[in-house]
Amino acid sequence: AKVDLSKNQLVIESKKEILSYENSELDTEFIEEIKKTQDYNDGERFRLLIAEDNDDVRNLLKDVFDPIYQVEIAVDGVDALNKVREFKPDVVISDIMMPRMSGIELCNKIKNNFDICHIPVILLTAKTAVEHKFEGFRIGADDYITKPFDIKLLVIRCNNLVNNRRMLQKKFFHEPEFSEQQLATTEVDLEFIRKATLIVEKNLDNHDFNVDVFAEEMALG
Repeated sequence: AKVDLSKNQLVIESKKEILSYENSELDTEFIEEIKKTQDYNDGERFRLLIAEDNDDVRNLLKDVFDPIYQVEIAVDGVDALNKVREFKPDVVISDIMMPRMSGIELCNKIKNNFDICHIPVILLTAKTAVEHKFEGFRIGADDYITKPFDIKLLVIRCNNLVNNRRMLQKKFFHEPEFSEQQLATTEVDLEFIRKATLIVEKNLDNHDFNVDVFAEEMALG
């Protein structure tokens, strides 16, 4: 692979792809702004899993997100799925075209596993065909970004996904009375909400019950 780094732009050339990434180096001010928007539960940084088989792109993404997230990396879909189960990230960024297991398959397995289906998944691909985006969203991908992309835009979209998910958890905790159908868009979502409802109702008289306990019982930590 050949890497050409110039001001605010990274061009990666390999047998797989030639990509130009805008804003490949994040300035300190932008990083601090992102950190201020993050809704931490326990003072620890959000956890991010990057699944990418291209060494240069994977290293680029890790370098970009390291100051903002606790970052774990995976070299293919099988490796990523194992680490999702172990690392329990707050968000997953995955390439689509990977050996052993594609990003589409990875997303599908995450979204159909009750223990990890709440984790947002962002799919990356160099392909622009509408059918690939349709397939990704059909199986429950939370966002879809075509390479090459603006790094700052990826960071912002990733951060928004995690913050929105955390806000939803807090809203559910403080306002448990609502229609399950208002939030559920799939059967997996509905089962997830029903489990959460049972946990909240079970702990109505528990004075030690808080967001951390709720997250632990939901396996969200």
